[in-house]
Amino acid sequence: MATAHSTGSSLTDQERLHKNALCDLLMKEGIDDRQDEDAVARTCSLTTLAIDLGRKDSLARALAWHEVLEQKGISGEQAIILDLSRANAIAGERYGTAWQWDQPTLAREIFYLRRAVSNPQFPQASNVTKCMCLNNLGNRLRVAGRAIEALEYWRCVLEVRPNFGMALCNRARTLSAYGASLEDADERMFFMWMAHKEASAAIAPTALYTDIRDERTRENIKMLKEQIESEIDVAGIAALDPLASQETSATEEERNYRHWCLGNCLFLNPFNDLGPHTVAASDTKGLEGHVVRVDAPHRFDSFFDQMKQEYVSARWLLYEGFTSTIPHFSDREVFLGATEPRPSLSLAIEKINCLQNFLLSFRQDRLLFGRIYGARYPGETDHISNTLADRRKQANTERIRFDRQLGVLCLVLAGQGLLGEGQRRSSRTTGPRT
Repeated sequence: MATAHSTGSSLTDQERLHKNALCDLLMKEGIDDRQDEDAVARTCSLTTLAIDLGRKDSLARALAWHEVLEQKGISGEQAIILDLSRANAIAGERYGTAWQWDQPTLAREIFYLRRAVSNPQFPQASNVTKCMCLNNLGNRLRVAGRAIEALEYWRCVLEVRPNFGMALCNRARTLSAYGASLEDADERMFFMWMAHKEASAAIAPTALYTDIRDERTRENIKMLKEQIESEIDVAGIAALDPLASQETSATEEERNYRHWCLGNCLFLNPFNDLGPHTVAASDTKGLEGHVVRVDAPHRFDSFFDQMKQEYVSARWLLYEGFTSTIPHFSDREVFLGATEPRPSLSLAIEKINCLQNFLLSFRQDRLLFGRIYGARYPGETDHISNTLADRRKQANTERIRFDRQLGVLCLVLAGQGLLGEGQRRSSRTTGPRT
């Protein structure tokens, strides 16, 4: 099953003839009256052949078969395999086209891959199937410009198969690009060192690859490894053991709080995206370099610091709301009406509710800040107009932006089933509370 864009240009004439004949045979025989497993296998095979040969007619037929099997209600691991194949078939329509800001095709690919990994039977699927789904989903997110999310999916691949080659290659390339976008030299060097570790594992003899065409990617990663070795002292950094625990908490309460933030990737620190290491347990993220008049007030810095402090305070409220186990004394002697259904009410819950108001106001602040500060990435200092269209034209899909922590707060809330509940409670303006 094709996991990346591959064209028939690398095929020999004999291979092309054989694959075309097989493609024609599959289309002639169809999937009518076949057992589910056989029909799924034939659909996946036709998808792979169509992409390899660049045959639009076969690709259209494969997509039609996917729809037929969708209506049939395929379940279990076969449904997961079918969603993986369908995402590849849809990607076949996108391959060879110019990158665009709005990509409905890419959105559909991500939908089917997300559905595959969300299938209740996904944990029971074969390791290879799980790795391919997670790795492909990471690839699609990277294409969409969401490289940090992609890193997490590739990490999940390595939890299933620590030697899965393509996930190691993808992480090495992305961490290298991430590091290159950082202004701080020490941070940049640390990311390059991590990229080197992934690249070394990717070209090791024990690395697992599922397609002979992955060899080209492996060779590219080998060159990346050599390039990094020419730029930084890999052995010297390794001797410092930068991932070793560096506990700086003054109390057990602070230590618990910082470990909770690490586990939820809530620190404003690029090292967050390398894993829950204590080196990331601080809010070091600052305002990127920018150009202003010599006599200009420090409005950018002040506004950024205000937003940063608001975020950190909201994070603490969220921590207190989630970890509180003992009712606060302010909740005592508070008599509430006995209505049904009974909502959960306490100081801890209200702290989480307050966070929702912060999320709304913080988003408005960010929008305003974007209007004032502009839409440039680190290192880009020319002025550009503030229209959305111009910002889209200037967007660089390979750049990585470090503003995901606000979204993580939302995910933590949603994961606890509290975001929607809080929104419903906040809309209630009258009536007794229980």
